[in-house]
Amino acid sequence: MSIWFVLYLLFVVAPLGTFVHEGGHALGARLAKADTVVLSIGLGKETLSYSFKKVHLKIHMLFFMGGYVQSERATSYTNGEKCLISFCGPLLNILCATGLFYMQMYVVDHPFVALLCLFNVWLAFINIIPFKIGNKQSDGYTIFKVLTERS
Repeated sequence: MSIWFVLYLLFVVAPLGTFVHEGGHALGARLAKADTVVLSIGLGKETLSYSFKKVHLKIHMLFFMGGYVQSERATSYTNGEKCLISFCGPLLNILCATGLFYMQMYVVDHPFVALLCLFNVWLAFINIIPFKIGNKQSDGYTIFKVLTERS
């Protein structure tokens, strides 16, 4: 494996896949009529900030170290809206992977495109599995918890 492949995975594929995933959650929050949505990519000092309507994008110094979305609105989200917001992250990864797969097959046959496609599939798959580690929980866990809680 070449160093370029590893650097591409770390500094391009991981941040782009994370952006797609978190962008899905942001889209879900907007569909649920969130008052504000903050999409953060990476950790550390904020290096770039951009706002469009009610969505605020923040890119941090260590942009390759994950991401998250915070959304708020005056009224609480319904259980259905919580599921929608959680499901939209993996869904957008699958849609992106599908587009990249067709691009790989019919437009550009390159291992870098294939890696980006596979990483999006992996993100969708791993995030839809219900698990919780410490304070972190997967989208699948959030959906499972919402669907199994008693009213």
